Amino acid sequence: QWRYDMVGRLQFSLRHFLIAAFAVGLLVSLLASFIDRERTDAELMKLVSPIITQHNASVRARNGNIVWLDGNSEFAPYSFLTIGEISDLGFGSVIRGHNAGKPFDDATLVQLVIQHRAIEVLDLRGTSVSPAGLSCLETMPKLQWLFVDAAQCDAVGKQHILNLPKLKRLMVDGNPTTATMDSIQESLDSCLVQTHANQTGRTISVPDNN
Repeated sequence: QWRYDMVGRLQFSLRHFLIAAFAVGLLVSLLASFIDRERTDAELMKLVSPIITQHNASVRARNGNIVWLDGNSEFAPYSFLTIGEISDLGFGSVIRGHNAGKPFDDATLVQLVIQHRAIEVLDLRGTSVSPAGLSCLETMPKLQWLFVDAAQCDAVGKQHILNLPKLKRLMVDGNPTTATMDSIQESLDSCLVQTHANQTGRTISVPDNN
């Protein structure tokens, strides 16, 4: 009987030890995850601070890299995209700047393109970027979606856009000419090209050759 009691106590103690060890391991894992997330967030804020403190811009990030950049945070993408579409892209929450500060111009764009090679979505509406300034977009290896104003999509800007064969979606805000949009769609046949009228907030053309 004594042996059975000892075996029972040992089994009971071992069971409690394993439960306690599992709980401690889980706690340590959660703590390590929290510390890692805090470190990642701190590194990300250090990365984006020069953008959001100097410009009225906003960014989204994934895995510590800026993947979505709005040159003017007042121009929300929802006129073209649904919230669901944005969520499906898997980007993090918006980190938004509140200081108009310096203009977001050609020099700013060149600097950011050099520093942030992982940008996939770029919104240049409402910025001071000129049509000629779009030339640096050709050095962005992961750029897939581009938002521009109609004024940025003149003959000069259009030519730079046509040099982006990997572009999957182009959204032009305002009233670009039909000839310009048709030319872009014909050249970038795998790209969804959209135009949008500021005055009505209504999509006026969504050609898709896919």
